[in-house]
Amino acid sequence: MPEDDMFKNAVALLVGINGFRRKTAWKHLPELQHAASDARRMQKALKLVGFPDDRITCLCNKYATFNNIMNAFSKIAEKLPFSQSYSLFVLYFACHCEIVEDVGVQANYLLPYDAYLNGKRVVQGIEPDWFMERLKAVHTKRKVIFLDVCYSGASPGKMYKKLAAPGTALFAACNGIQESVEVDGHGGLFTRRLIHALCGLAGNNKNGYVSLFQIANYIQTKVPKDAISYGIVQEPYIQMSNPGNFHIGKDCTEFVVDRLLESHLNTSVRRRSINAITQQYLPDED
Repeated sequence: MPEDDMFKNAVALLVGINGFRRKTAWKHLPELQHAASDARRMQKALKLVGFPDDRITCLCNKYATFNNIMNAFSKIAEKLPFSQSYSLFVLYFACHCEIVEDVGVQANYLLPYDAYLNGKRVVQGIEPDWFMERLKAVHTKRKVIFLDVCYSGASPGKMYKKLAAPGTALFAACNGIQESVEVDGHGGLFTRRLIHALCGLAGNNKNGYVSLFQIANYIQTKVPKDAISYGIVQEPYIQMSNPGNFHIGKDCTEFVVDRLLESHLNTSVRRRSINAITQQYLPDED
């Protein structure tokens, strides 16, 4: 599918981390099974909806070190000068976090591949203030953060709600006291529905684009229902500020169907729902 001119200036940084270099430092955290593959699936989805391939950075597992993530932020800031009329920055993390109490305030540290503990102190961890400083350096009025991370939403004492600063939308997989769940064969429940929404399943997109509000409504409806079907509770936390609603990608459902039909699928497959077809084109990876 040709890149859409509206998104030629869009930039994305995607991070997926299953485990750690120093495994003994995180014995209390089980290794994730799908975080890295979820990040790669997000990369495929963003390419489908119009993001230029060379403006998507995907760091997984051993490549997702603290310094590599920091350097990626610096390069993204260079790609988004003030002069660009319609620019968009998407940030996605699927990884573990560690909750640390500092001066009576709890902070959620995202854990890069090389993060470790020194006593009770997280070394090479990413905390909200660090995020805020890096986001300020990204010169666009449209920033969207997706966190498929446990305890990533808002609750008393949690700090990631600070990320929803002016011009920034925050999509957290769960609230501040819940876990973000992976399911065998499907990956993260949150990321699975996020990808479906990005590809056009979030609503009737008569103008040919997928909006932030459509994604928010879809995720807030679908993820809790999916979680209940597995006997768990997971409620995404979403916070948006000015400029509020805007387009985040091109509706690609027709493109997905056309590509599948080109693959000589039989008649029974052609009759399946768009949901099932999209799931085939962007399969859940192990």
